[in-house]
Amino acid sequence: MDDFNCQTLVKKYSEWLQEETNIKSIADGVCEITTPFLDRHNDYIQIYVTQRDNLLILSDGGYSLAELRSSGVELKEWREQLFDEITRAFGITQEDGQLIAISSLEEAPQRKLDLIQAILAVSDMYISARPYKTSVFKHEVESYFIEKGVRFVPTVRLIGKSRLTHNFDYIVPRSQKRPDRLLKTLSHPDRNSAISYMLQVSDVRPVREKFEALAIMNDLEYMVKSQIEQALKEYSIVPFRWSQREQFIAQLID
Repeated sequence: MDDFNCQTLVKKYSEWLQEETNIKSIADGVCEITTPFLDRHNDYIQIYVTQRDNLLILSDGGYSLAELRSSGVELKEWREQLFDEITRAFGITQEDGQLIAISSLEEAPQRKLDLIQAILAVSDMYISARPYKTSVFKHEVESYFIEKGVRFVPTVRLIGKSRLTHNFDYIVPRSQKRPDRLLKTLSHPDRNSAISYMLQVSDVRPVREKFEALAIMNDLEYMVKSQIEQALKEYSIVPFRWSQREQFIAQLID
């Protein structure tokens, strides 16, 4: 894709985000933001904003942890460690069962994005409650990389043309044969997660040296529609099905 199309996509994304975001006052000093991002129930993710001293407090209202409990997931042992890793990666804290992002007014757009990504990542932890799963998808992928000797750096944050910071699950450093490879695990490879990743990659491409973008999709638990794979390819993202991991692992070891 040429640079012009990347810039156009970022502009369209900004317009879409603004048009599809609804903000209203629900109580004295409390704003409710309904975002266009969907949770696993296809409900719009909502964020609540209050003020503390001179800072803004962005919260999920306790929704994420309540959803985990209703799915039978308790934050004990390795799940508690995973939850801590997610919140640290996005700079999120927990207060009274709520996911919290603290922000200045200037940082609010970035911190809102951080909170949304944390909500989505925590939501994925419900998969670990199912009896045939011993860990969430991202940790399955990471364990496989270690087993196969893939060199990687986890949880990489990159600044895009929009000046927003995006989290990528892994980066595989460049080799003599290949450039850096940015990877995202799509534990629930639907339209929402695919669009989110396409926008992240398109925002980063104009300001970073050449890299390859890859998406690893959990097709063992979800049906991956061909439209999702084709959409990723249109934005120069290579889609891989987890069931076919033996076929693509060589591209990460080279």
